[in-house]
Amino acid sequence: MPFRQQGGNNVKRFLQVSALALCAGLLLSAPALATSPDNSASGLVSRAHVYSVKPGEPAWNALHDHDQKAAACHVASDELSRMTTDAVVQTVLDYPLLVDVFAYDTLEEGIERVSAQFAGLSELRSRADAAKVLGNLKDKSSAGNQRYRNLCISVLKDYVSQSSPVERQVSLVAPAYTTSHVLTPKLSWVSTLYRLPWSAHYYQGTTMTYQLALAVSQAARSVYPSATIVGNPSSTYNCHSYAWYSTSSSNPHWMNSPSAYMSDGSYRSSSCQVGARVWYGMGGHSAIVAQTGFRPRVTSKWGCLAVFSHYYNDCPYGSNVTYWVR
Repeated sequence: MPFRQQGGNNVKRFLQVSALALCAGLLLSAPALATSPDNSASGLVSRAHVYSVKPGEPAWNALHDHDQKAAACHVASDELSRMTTDAVVQTVLDYPLLVDVFAYDTLEEGIERVSAQFAGLSELRSRADAAKVLGNLKDKSSAGNQRYRNLCISVLKDYVSQSSPVERQVSLVAPAYTTSHVLTPKLSWVSTLYRLPWSAHYYQGTTMTYQLALAVSQAARSVYPSATIVGNPSSTYNCHSYAWYSTSSSNPHWMNSPSAYMSDGSYRSSSCQVGARVWYGMGGHSAIVAQTGFRPRVTSKWGCLAVFSHYYNDCPYGSNVTYWVR
């Protein structure tokens, strides 16, 4: 009987040791459960957001307007907050509609517009090490889009380096231009900036040039595939001056607002027709109707970038428009 009891205890100990060894073996054989390649020691996700639809793909080309494009590349704020700074930087640089930043009269305005639809910029701004991460990326992009990519990196680095989230600088400040004016058909005075040089288009430490504007214009073509470039970039005139004053490539007037053309009776509200002026109320943009139909086609200048022919709603400025004729 004692011998049996002793043998029973030995069997129990053997089974206990075997069970512990089996558990240890299972834990060691499944390292993926202990540490995920997507998580750092702090628990942040180290993988950038993967956009399900990208420019150049058939699915992207099937998106017909800006709102559809913005919805297709939406990134949730809570996803961004869980990312490492490296992942946030990559998510922002990969954001298909980042090119919109350069399509407005100033880079400040462009950043504000894009920030309203994309939380990645504000998240990037909140990271103390964002400027360092961006600095390490300079000159590492592919040859095909290197100029545009490096410009994005430079502007984003300037953006995150600002001392205050609400601090803004007026981009159009340079000693090499003067103020001027043009007259509406009803002879109302419209203030303009005269012969703006490229040095007037800057953001913090980044200055636009003709070559940079051309590179951005070409990048915009992949984001807005319905658009074609019909005029070269220019530092001297913008969309309002192009649409309401002169379509000449030598136009020297940069117009901040075309409101006088609509308010003094020079132009009246109308239906869509060829030659009508188009006012994007929410986007602060102007264009000229080139073709009517289900989706009117217009011609407009995008900031200091090129002059584009595009569908009225396939552009950075939305689709809330009114039409004006003389």
